[in-house]
Amino acid sequence: MRLVLEAGGFSESFFKRVDADNCGCRRDRLGVAAKAAFHATGLRIELHLSGTPWTAELRWIPGRGHIQIMKGREHLMKPRRLVDGFKGMENATAARSVGAEELATVLAGFGEDPSLTKRQLRNLQAVDASGFLRVSLLHLGSGANGPAECHLAQLLGAERAYVDILTDPDQITDREAITAASMMSVGDPVFCRKLLEMRGSRDVRRISRILQLIDRSEQGMVLVPWLRDLVDDENPRLASKAAMILSRLTRNPMVVHRFLRSGDPRVRANAVEGLWGGNIECTRTLLHAAAADSNHRVVANALVELYRCGDSLGQTRIEELVGHADPLFRAAMAWAIGEIGRPELLPALQLLEHDSALTVRLRAGRTLKRLQNSAL
Repeated sequence: MRLVLEAGGFSESFFKRVDADNCGCRRDRLGVAAKAAFHATGLRIELHLSGTPWTAELRWIPGRGHIQIMKGREHLMKPRRLVDGFKGMENATAARSVGAEELATVLAGFGEDPSLTKRQLRNLQAVDASGFLRVSLLHLGSGANGPAECHLAQLLGAERAYVDILTDPDQITDREAITAASMMSVGDPVFCRKLLEMRGSRDVRRISRILQLIDRSEQGMVLVPWLRDLVDDENPRLASKAAMILSRLTRNPMVVHRFLRSGDPRVRANAVEGLWGGNIECTRTLLHAAAADSNHRVVANALVELYRCGDSLGQTRIEELVGHADPLFRAAMAWAIGEIGRPELLPALQLLEHDSALTVRLRAGRTLKRLQNSAL
């Protein structure tokens, strides 16, 4: 949207465009009549002024029907006809929606003229706030991460409403939300605090999405108190996910030790997975204890990390458990070999391909195919 100021009555024509929400125009000479016209979705508003040389500023505050023409700090006029016209313009633009192609076109011009692109983005936001939010998050979720997207994330981060869309599985997919969240956590310094405001929701799908986003954010420490409460939630899926994130965020052996005493094997398994990539000297004792757990998932997660860290117990226990009496343990070892991806474990995996249990053979076959495709 553009405010067009056009002066007539001169042999030399005058034409200037300025931004709609805060625009200033300096006139060295003014004709008998000067015409200000606002063009938006076919609506044209005219203001006729007469006078002598002047310096003035026109301001329109969207949503308030508030228009002023100022000269310095002096309020010159607030014309009723112009106010009504701008209100009509708001009603006319309310039905227009912002599309993905339109947003992409605007962002494409960021490198050539950043200032113009920023104004255009604010104008799109004013036209269709909710549509702009959703289209922008979907754009960020596509993986685009240039300078234009960084500014877009900062623009969205100034509001809270984007969090409602980002955490709604019906509006944006998990992959798109996670990708967009990686941009928003940089563009919005209080990203996780805004997520924390939604902790009172009892929508399991929304809380699960929030946990996914926290898991990939560098601001997650602000959510530690809430996560501690969530570990005791009656929903085992949420409780185990919270345990993994807490384990990963805190790297605190005392916290993980508490989780390993849980009666829910999902909490124990996820807590061990949360230790992946940490300091092995701090977690070795916990991993050794987890490797002797009664649950196959807990053991597999512990052995994966021990092997990666060069602990000999990793390979030794995997080779032993390939012959475990429980097919769940044998299938878990096939999965663990796939996570490790080392050629020295191929003989054990090939042995599992001929296992007596169908579930084990299927798991081993899928793992072997994946490793072959990745050129083990």
